[in-house]
This record gives sequence, C-alpha cells and structure tokens, in this order.
Amino acid sequence: MKKIYKSIFICGLSGAVILGLTGCGPKDDGLRRDQKIAETESEGVNMGDVATEVLEGEMLSGLPLMIDFNTHKYQYMRNQSIDVFAGYMTVSKSVFEFGAALPHTYKYPNGYYNGPLGESKKLFDKIYHAYFFADNDTHGLPEWKAIAQIVYAYSMQELVDFFGTVPYDDYRALKQNPPLNYLSCEEVYDRILNDLDDAVNVLNLRQPSADALKRIEGTRGGLSNLNWQNWVKFANSIRLRMALNMVKANPGRAQEVAQIAVAGGVLTEDFAYYQDGTVEHPLYGISSIWNDSRLGASLLNIMQRLANPLLGVWFSKNAAAIKSASGAVTLAASKGFAGMRQGCLVDPTPKTGGYGSFSKFQSQYMLRSYFKVTEVLFLQAEGALRGWAMGGTAKDFYEKGIKRSFEENGLDNAAYEKYIKLTKAKAIDYRDYYKTENSIGDLTRGVQIGVKWATEIPDGDIRTDIREVQLEQIITQKYIANFPQSAEAWTTFRRTGYPRLFPVPETIYWDDRSFDNELQVRRIPYDMNSSNDELNRSGIETALGGPNNAGTRIWWDVQTEQRDAANRIVPVNF
Repeated sequence: MKKIYKSIFICGLSGAVILGLTGCGPKDDGLRRDQKIAETESEGVNMGDVATEVLEGEMLSGLPLMIDFNTHKYQYMRNQSIDVFAGYMTVSKSVFEFGAALPHTYKYPNGYYNGPLGESKKLFDKIYHAYFFADNDTHGLPEWKAIAQIVYAYSMQELVDFFGTVPYDDYRALKQNPPLNYLSCEEVYDRILNDLDDAVNVLNLRQPSADALKRIEGTRGGLSNLNWQNWVKFANSIRLRMALNMVKANPGRAQEVAQIAVAGGVLTEDFAYYQDGTVEHPLYGISSIWNDSRLGASLLNIMQRLANPLLGVWFSKNAAAIKSASGAVTLAASKGFAGMRQGCLVDPTPKTGGYGSFSKFQSQYMLRSYFKVTEVLFLQAEGALRGWAMGGTAKDFYEKGIKRSFEENGLDNAAYEKYIKLTKAKAIDYRDYYKTENSIGDLTRGVQIGVKWATEIPDGDIRTDIREVQLEQIITQKYIANFPQSAEAWTTFRRTGYPRLFPVPETIYWDDRSFDNELQVRRIPYDMNSSNDELNRSGIETALGGPNNAGTRIWWDVQTEQRDAANRIVPVNF
C-alpha cells in the first residue's frame, strides 16, 4: 500500500505521466492546482513509482529553464533588457515581426522587461513537487529536493538582483495573484543561503549515482555531467557569488559565506546545458539571423583598448558600408568593429540603414552556460583581494581567469602571454558611425588600466588605494571573460562601479527620470497595472525601502561612490 498525491494519480493514469500536471486538479481561491495536494491510498498498483516518474519527468523538463535558451525566450528574457543594461549588446531596431514596438530600450513601462519574471515562473511550476515532496515517504528522494532547492536558489538570486524584491514564498508555492508578500532582498538572500546549506548537506550525504541523475538530467548529462559533486560545486559557486554581491551590505557575513563556499568546493568545469546534437547559442539567431541585436559600445571599447583577441572570435566586422544619418559613408564594408551605446534611441525608420550593419555576434556554438568557471576564478580573485581565505592569491586567480577564457575560446598560450603583458590601455575613442552625436571623443572615458597585474597606482590616477586599481582589473577582465552572462555583469557594475561603462546618451523619460545617466538603471521596476491592488503596491515599496522605480537601490547596492570635477563616477570599494 502506497500513498500518492491525488492530482498525480489522476494525471498519471491518463497518460500524462511524463508531461506533468498541467490542467489537472482543482483551481480555486486563485491558487494553482499544484497547491491542492491531497493524500489517498491505492490498492494493487505501486503508485509510489508512478508518482516518482511524474516528479522526475517534471524535473527533466524544468531544469533547463533556469535560463531558457530557446531563441525567442532568450531574447525576451535577456537580450532586450539585461544584455543592454550590462553594455554587452544593444537592441538594433525598434520594430519587430513579433512583439510590441520598442522605440527606446530604456523606456518604461516596457513589456520586455518583465521577461525574466514571467519565464522563471515556468521553472517554479516544474520543480514544485520535488521541492516540497521528494523527501517524503512516497518518493524517499531527498536528493531530488536538494537539487530543486539549488535550482530555485539560482533563479531567485537572479530575480531579486533584477527587481530588488520578490514574493519568494508565494512564488515557491505557485501563488501569482495579488496580494503577494514581497520580501526584502536581504530576507531573500537569507532564505536562499539556508536552502543552499540544506541542499549541500543532503547531497554530500546521499551522493546520487550517475544513473540516478540521468533520470532528471537526461542521457547526455544535462547540467552536471552526471556527477553529483558538480551540483554541490554549483551550489557553492552561487553562495560565493552572493557573498561578493553583499560585501558592502554585510561584510562579515559575506566573508563567512565565501570561505565556507570555497572550502566546500566550487566549480572547476562550466555548469552548462548539454543537449544531443550541435545547438547554436540563441545570441547567434537573435543577432546574425534576425538582426535584432548588435555589439555593445562599452564592451567593444574595453576590448579594443585592451587589444583583447576575443573580440574577433565573438563578433564580426561591419557587414556592409555604414552611413551616417546624413548619408555620408563613415565606415567601409568589413573595415572595423562597430558597436552601439546602451540606451541610445533606435529609429523605427532609419534614414540610411541605421545600425543594421554594425557588428553581429558570430560565435554560433558557444557553450550554453548557467555558471562559468571563469566567473568563479574572478570571484576568488576578488575575495582574496579582500583578505579572505580563497585558496590562493588575487593575482593567481586573476591570471587563471584570463587564461581560462582564452583556452575555452580556442586561443593559444602565445595569445595569452602577449595579452597579459599589456601595462596600459590604448587611447581609443568610441565612434557611433550612424549617429555621430553619440560618439565619445573624451579619452578619459572608458578603461585606463592595463592587463598586467598592477603593483602601484598609475600616474595621474586619483585613487589612493592600490586595491581599488586591482579590483578594477579583476572586474574588467571578469566582464570580458564571463560574456555573455549579462546578469552577473550588470550586478557587478552596480555594486562596484566597474567596468567603466559609457553613460546612457539619451535624455530618458523613465518613471520621472528616477535614475542618473551616469549611474544608470539600478533595478527593474514592477509594472503596476490596474489588476494590482494597493496592498500589493505597498508591499513592494516597503520591501524595497524606497519607491518602485529604476533609480531605487536594492539592499546590496550600497552608495559609496564619489564624483570628480566633471561629475563622473569615482568608484570607492575599500
């Protein structure tokens, strides 16, 4: 005699065992059917096996949704918002075959900015049963719950860093209709870290086999290469990332969390989505096939000033001659790399081809990573710079991170040895070949430091702490090497002021100009529509500690920066 969820019993016997539970079960009180779990008994059939098969089928289809690499979904979730905020890539046109017009990538309200929020809810639906019930008598699989906890932690850490507050408990319970209980970023971080702690302990105890992991990851290994220890390392790497995120808000706990994470083991291979057959990265389809996105000016200028050879690996030179808005040819075909500034106005009907011939993403088969080893190495470098026990020196981790980024992109050791010797960035301005008024001729804008590990403050640098210079080196190289992980790039820029991104060029009418064009967007606001009641609205602003707009800083985004005489940002991290 076995106990079984009533909803699973009905769906399982109707042939939907692997497809999951969509559409089954009662819906009332505005809650999803998954919350209406009832226990019953069954005679003669081992319904525990049926229930477990359903649970595993849900996880198999859900785990890849931590970042949905479907090209349409990736564009909606990442490329039209987070990629732009990070300065990695910029939307190159404002009229699309599918979806609303986008006259300005920084305009708000903007339906595209809710992409990460809406898509993550599909993941929560898939891991719900594993999170709450995998460790009960029916399944006896606490390791499945542990993996669900890690997956939920990964998704929620990104969401709370995007939006500043999330209804953590309500989303986990599949409640979506207001009023929702929004938690502060600090509270969400506490819950995530507790979940990760529990998950790591369970996995270290249970040590699921490769055959067991295959049931939820797929025959190719899905994410961990069928090695349970990589799930532990993934969890610890998330903890290390979070520790550096909160270093200004709670430095003592940040150090403690980071040191525990490193002692427990962090990733030594990318935690990535593997799939049978050769599958292109969605950025290739978005940029090179749909022509909807182009190389960001900030990333371009940083890589040009530092002569980073990965620029030509990832991006192509201009596909055709580029003309300015006045009609003059400003760059002949295939003569150079052309990037767009984040936050520049995109004409719905460009006069001379607009930004269409600017540099495209061309690295068709880049690995679809959820967490890269390069990020882990640079996180350890920053931790070591702060005096934490990271298992090595800041310089060693810094150089390993750069070398790793070259190796994983097919560049040889000679290229690395040449790159690592650069002592000073080249003086290269930024040119917008279409809208020349967006060009930046001020060479003090952008990166000034070199690649070679600094041992003294460069001449003319107003900073007085060598660690500030070294941190800029770490974050700048992390920014390049971790491409295209734009969520982490944007978060790191907000908390440190590095790398040196170009300011947003346009005067932007976004929630009453709540953010400074130099500081840029600090968070994505929630779209308060007519279906949200006042309680829901108040809950968000209470959890944020400020108004629901783009300029409100979230918990870890502590204001420490200063301004120079020209009103430019001077980061202060020590």
